[in-house]
Amino acid sequence: MALFTLTVFGLIAVINAEEIKYNPCCSNPCENFGICNRIAWTEKYTCDCYGTGYYGVNCQTPTWSKWISNLLRPSPFTVQAITTNGKIIWKIVNKIKFVHSYFMKFILKIRALSPEWPEPHNTAADYITWDGYTNKTYWGRTLPAVPEDCPTPFGVVGPKEYPDVYKLVEEVFTRTEFKPCPRGTSLSLPLYGQHFTHQGFKSVPSDDTLTWGQHTLDMSHLYGETLGKQLALRSMKGGKMKTQIINGEEYPPNMKDCPGVNMDYPENVIEEYRFAMGHPFFALLPSLMYYSTLWLREHNRVCDVLAEHHPQWDDERLFQTTRLIILGETLKVTVEEYVQHISGMDLKLTFEPDLMHDSSMRWASGRLHVEFNTLYHWHNMIPNYFYIGNKTYTLEETFFNMSSLLDNGMNVFTTSMANQVAGRGAGGRNMAKSLHKVAYEVIKMNRKLRLQPFNRYRELFRLPPYKTFEELTGETKLAKVLSKFYGGEINAVEYFVGIMVEKRYKAKMWGITLTESIGNYALRSVFSNVIGSPQYWKESTFGGKIGFDMVKTASLKDIACRNIKGCPEFKFEIAEAVTEDTDKGMIYNDIESDGTEGTGQHKTEL
Repeated sequence: MALFTLTVFGLIAVINAEEIKYNPCCSNPCENFGICNRIAWTEKYTCDCYGTGYYGVNCQTPTWSKWISNLLRPSPFTVQAITTNGKIIWKIVNKIKFVHSYFMKFILKIRALSPEWPEPHNTAADYITWDGYTNKTYWGRTLPAVPEDCPTPFGVVGPKEYPDVYKLVEEVFTRTEFKPCPRGTSLSLPLYGQHFTHQGFKSVPSDDTLTWGQHTLDMSHLYGETLGKQLALRSMKGGKMKTQIINGEEYPPNMKDCPGVNMDYPENVIEEYRFAMGHPFFALLPSLMYYSTLWLREHNRVCDVLAEHHPQWDDERLFQTTRLIILGETLKVTVEEYVQHISGMDLKLTFEPDLMHDSSMRWASGRLHVEFNTLYHWHNMIPNYFYIGNKTYTLEETFFNMSSLLDNGMNVFTTSMANQVAGRGAGGRNMAKSLHKVAYEVIKMNRKLRLQPFNRYRELFRLPPYKTFEELTGETKLAKVLSKFYGGEINAVEYFVGIMVEKRYKAKMWGITLTESIGNYALRSVFSNVIGSPQYWKESTFGGKIGFDMVKTASLKDIACRNIKGCPEFKFEIAEAVTEDTDKGMIYNDIESDGTEGTGQHKTEL
């Protein structure tokens, strides 16, 4: 009898298991990004629509205010069209202060106030927790993770398992020939982006859910993320940082002169070439040391200016005030030159934090999102060769080797990077094989964190989901390869993969999805910085009018000219834009078909 009873209950359990196919939230039934909650082990669910502006069983019906808001708010395509056409009109707008401020404020209100914060989602758990809010070692999330108990890694669509990451990168990312950026973007831009973002993007290699950064732009890549490192890097005289002279120029000090500062140098790098900088990763490339050197020199120059105007100030006050000025200068040039080029807008972007002082901006309260970190891996823009002075360096020769900077000097390095075209960012198949490891790690991280598919992020940024692989890539060959990996299901394409292979959008550097999302993430990160708050954005913060003016008038061209002998030209765009079939006169014919070997002329002992 007992055996019969167990058998009956076993059959009932099997039947129930078959009826409950999967977590209903896997299919994202809640529209407009309402939060789906499964009811026990059943196929029933509820949608939490609070704060979305929608109501109904699936958050499908807009409230009247939301309907009007949607009606009045221009689509991303409309904003792009308006701000990238009519150069003559925009030149006039840019010169009329109050008119320009109106448009700049409008752009900021639709860009810098989203994604929402405080972030309800983070990498601490799949649900809201207090620790997830208070513990800033966790990344924020823009969208919640795909539930663990779904039939596929993508929810309910696509293959049962993720495609092999190595085969995926090999067939979708590999450069067969160098493709230059159609915008004529110089190599200075992606290298600036790499140095700038590492003050915030600081992953913990052993745990993809964690970061050791402070979720803000703080110049820690120059000053160090701890007080101990900061003190080790400071000279403790006149507010200045330690430096050393090499070939008649100032550079960061050696590690032996900065006890407690650790860098990521391999064992074969001799002590003489072990430089101490604020971020351990800056040991990797000469371009990282270049930007560190540029800001280091600017810091010490500003200290001299402040000391002249405030002879009563001690070392500590000179250092602290200078740091605020350097941060302000960085944010200004990042918006007005770096983000300006990326945006492709004819509207002149300006760093005027006071435009947001009457808004709902929450200064220094947000955290960096793992999706923002993900999309900032632009390694397809890095060429196989660097042409610096009269020498050619392979990409591999620059790893942990600063000779291309030290042997040529800051002037030549600046000019060379400003006059070499970067790689094409959009469309895939333009990444050097030596950088494939980066793509592997990013995709693996996204999978461990169960990021939602690419099309879901399209919807989030008010873009229509792609319906076919051809529509995504703009061509058929790569579309067939992607279809093979994702089982013919466009809604299964992974976030990072979609970002990298999306076809270029008109006059932009990348596809429309990356352009839209980075516009929101970047402007929010910059304009929510505490230095732009009403309590900080004033003359007294920067040592008076002299310091405030330095921030308000900063430009990369002037910073380079003031701190590098010969006043080299610093620029993010080469004079004339290129097309997919031109090479701007650069020497690319020495790149082999697999993109990994060539005729590099420079060898080093490091």
